[in-house]
Amino acid sequence: MRQAGRFLPEYMGLRAKNSLFSCFHEPELAAQITHMPLTRFDLDAAIVFSDILLLAEVWGKQVCYPEGKTPYITPPLLHAKELYVPSKEEIQDKLSYVFATIKLLIPTLDVPLIGFCGAPFTLLCYLLEPRGIQGFEQVRVWIDHNREEFVQMLEIVCQTCISFAALQIQAGCKAFQVFDSWANLLSNEEFAAFVLPCWKKMKDALAPLQVPVLFFSRANSAYVDLIAPADFSGISFDEGKSLAELRWKVPSHIVVQGNFSPTFLLEKGEEEVRKATREMKSSVEGKGKIVWNLGHGVLPKTPLENVYAFIQELRST
Repeated sequence: MRQAGRFLPEYMGLRAKNSLFSCFHEPELAAQITHMPLTRFDLDAAIVFSDILLLAEVWGKQVCYPEGKTPYITPPLLHAKELYVPSKEEIQDKLSYVFATIKLLIPTLDVPLIGFCGAPFTLLCYLLEPRGIQGFEQVRVWIDHNREEFVQMLEIVCQTCISFAALQIQAGCKAFQVFDSWANLLSNEEFAAFVLPCWKKMKDALAPLQVPVLFFSRANSAYVDLIAPADFSGISFDEGKSLAELRWKVPSHIVVQGNFSPTFLLEKGEEEVRKATREMKSSVEGKGKIVWNLGHGVLPKTPLENVYAFIQELRST
């Protein structure tokens, strides 16, 4: 997952000298951080070190990363007319550092590079909420009182996400992941109304580029019955249900990614991690396509020996 650097001492050393804003906006730093997990661990892919909020810069917003606090977008979106669908050229220009990072990485990697972006609903949550207040009360106000305009804004953000994703793929990313971090705020009916249509539009629009596109939302195991029939390339699940149950519910031709618990990886001993990894692995053996991963990002202070153990057990035959 994207946060793979947060528990590494070399990452913490770099962050002590550089702000998070600088790490995202300076291609040399972003490329260096992207490489860090690969240097330590036997991984099958790299993921661009970036952030889901940065796309807001296209609309002239500022993304703030206060140390130790929730990031936020300022000024918050007050009117639907503030949004528009930018051209690909405008996205390339305003987010040039993202594409410069990809350009630096491609010739230096021995594994495929994964690009990513925030999903429309989650990005709109941050655009609407002052200082990124968790709970996103403004989103609820818009849904309850200005639903038509809310859907219009979702469509604009969705088209912008599609262009951003396509540009990353065209720059050299061999797979793409869409993170809908706050879709868990919605009921099943709202998830079907506001999240799935955007995911499907992104899937269909990116299909001609012929790369796998995976979708993730926090607590999305609760929505598996809604997601499974949508025929995505792959679905990245949280740890809310067992991997075996999720693999059973999702058609076998769809990749299931996940979903070892980051908390377990943080809190348990190495042998417990090895045992739980073997059990997860055996529970889905021969039952469909799996990309081994966590149910969310690696947590800070996760013991390195636990990450080594997790990967070693997955590699063992």
